Parts: sequence; C-alpha cells; structure tokens
Amino acid sequence: MNIVGIIAEYNPMHNGHIYHIKKARELTDADYTVVIMSGSFTEQGNIATLDKFTRAKIATESGADLVLELPTVYAVSSAENFAKGAVNILNSLGCITHIAFGAETENIEALEKIAKVKIEHEKEILKKKKEYLKEGITAASAEHLAITDFVPFDSKNILEEPNNLLGVEYIRALISSKSQIKPVLVHRDKSNHKDNKISKTSSYASSTAIREALDNTLEEISSSVPQNTYSALEKNGYKLNKNIWELLKFSILKLGKDGLKNIQDVSEGLENKLYDELLSSSSYNEYILNVKSKRYTLSRIKRICIYILLGITKEKYTRLCNVNYARVLKVKTDSSNLLSLISSGNTTYIPKVTDEILDTLSNEEKESIYLDILANNIAHNMNEDFTNSIVVK
Repeated sequence: MNIVGIIAEYNPMHNGHIYHIKKARELTDADYTVVIMSGSFTEQGNIATLDKFTRAKIATESGADLVLELPTVYAVSSAENFAKGAVNILNSLGCITHIAFGAETENIEALEKIAKVKIEHEKEILKKKKEYLKEGITAASAEHLAITDFVPFDSKNILEEPNNLLGVEYIRALISSKSQIKPVLVHRDKSNHKDNKISKTSSYASSTAIREALDNTLEEISSSVPQNTYSALEKNGYKLNKNIWELLKFSILKLGKDGLKNIQDVSEGLENKLYDELLSSSSYNEYILNVKSKRYTLSRIKRICIYILLGITKEKYTRLCNVNYARVLKVKTDSSNLLSLISSGNTTYIPKVTDEILDTLSNEEKESIYLDILANNIAHNMNEDFTNSIVVK
C-alpha cells in the first residue's frame, strides 16, 4: 500500500493545489493522500484566509483523504523548522511511503545534493552567512551565497525560488531523521510563487496573487479557485493580515521593549525597532515594511508579529518545538482504514480534542494544543475551538 504525504497551507485552496494532489497520487500510485496542513497562521507569517476546518473540508473535497493539523509552533516557523516539524509527524504516522512537494525545478537530484551539503557543512555555512551579512547584503542573499560556496554546481537559480528551498528542507529533514519516506517532486510550472497578479489567460494563480486580489475584490479570483473555495470565501468572509493590526498594536504596547526581548526570533536589539516603528505606522503593511531590513526579511518580521500575538516566547518555542501529534481536522467518510493505520502508529493520535483526550496528553502536548486553539480564536474571532468545549484559560 502506498500512502503519499503532502505538506500544505491551502491559503486558500486553488486550482494549482488540486493539480498537485492529483499528480502526487499519480506519481506515487497512492491508495491514500494524507495532508499535514497549517492551522490558523502560515510559515510566511500570514493569517489564514479561512479557518482550518473549512480549509480541511475543501481539501478532502479536492482529493485529500485525511487532513491533520501542523502544530502552530511549526506552522509559523522558518522553512527549516516548518519542514522538520511536518516531516517528523509524517514519520511518526508509521504508514507514509512518499512525500510529494511542488518545486520550480524539475531536478530533484540537485535538491538532494543541496540538502546533503546543508547537513554536512551546517556550521561552515552559518559562519559564511554571518560574513556575508557583515558586507551589508540581505539575509536571503547571504544564505544563498553561503550555500553555493559548498555546492559543486551552479545552484543560484535554484536557491532563489521559494518552493525549491522548501523542497531542500523537506529532503534535509528526511535525511536527518533517517526516514524511509521517499521524496517525489511535482514540477510547478502553472504559476510562480512570486507572481502577485491574477492572469487573465490562465486558470492557475499563486496563493500570493489570490490574496493580493482578495484585498480588492472576490470576483477576480473566480477562475483560479475551485467552486467550494469561492463559495466559502463568499459565504464566510475571509481574513487578511491587515485584520490583525489593532490587536497587534495592543499586544506590542502591552509587552513593551522588555517583553519584546523575550519573543521568539527577536534579537540584536530588534525589540527597539519593533516598538518604535509602531508609534509612527498607521497600518499593518506600513509597519512591517518599516521594521524590515537587510538582516530581517519580510517573512521573518511577519512571523515575529504572529509570535507576539500568540505570546510565543523563546522559552515556550524551545519547550514546544519537539512536540508531535496527529490531530485530525477532516477525514473522508470512506477512509476509516487509514485512520486505523494512523492510530496504531508511533504518534499521539487525536481524533477530536476533548477533556478526556487532553487528560492523556503530556504537559507539552497539551500546551501545544492550547496554542493551536488560541491561534484559531485570534485568527477567526471565536471564543473557543468549535471541535470541543475546551476554553483556553
């Protein structure tokens, strides 16, 4: 039996995602498809347009058999920890045979070589990156240059594409964990992650372009998303980063500079800029652009904003970054055999969050679940997570 794992955000689900699920099944001859999906916030530091339960339902209507939640602490991490957390969950299920990811390149061997270089020369690459940063170039460029110093082929073009980078991190996580899961590449040529405009001649658009369009009008995306996504956005409304601005301002003012120092990923005096720029910014977009610098990428600043909202300190992040569990968000009614396989794996299986199940969890697992619930409440204006009657205290 072949079971393919997919790591996704579906923010929101679009035609390219459906193509990816279909190709993943074809390339692996999969009997089932298991998706590990970000919950309420994403790796780029974006709020999820739709709540995780709606997005999971759309995913199972679009080819997935089971959707599990990627714990929040991984979902809002850098690419390395995002991939590591998701791959560890797939490993722990004990039944996943393949992982299928999209990439701009068709050369999976190149991604595998880069992944091995990052493992074998991790300390040297970090040292080189710091040297390049001192020269005043951006963090992303410094990372790319540091890696290319150790790669025996021209990898510059490969490293400039975000999905290629995630692919490298998935493979790196597989190698580091000595996983038996086989990586499979689905070539992404329908749209580019960097595209921020909806094409008038194609039914494919990136999530970035779709979210940009949603900032103006819903109708513009109608040809780029399946009907169930469009209907959910039309019926439920949707969230964009600008919706968290007022709460973010309150959270930063309440923390102050001393509190900001303790937030995950805040270092080198960044707390001063995070606080001071708040006083002179009139919108979320203006604020993150004011805080951004060559050393701190836009995605990193956006992730820090989410850490601030959720109270993710350095100490909490360290405590929760090795927690794994299989929390079900949605499963197809005819996939009971798949649930049986997962429940007998090496992970904590959570079919539904209840008081009884919470009582069986470790302190770290329970805290991580509460963080997932808090993220859902903040992102989608709910007083409690509607899968259960648990109120975060």
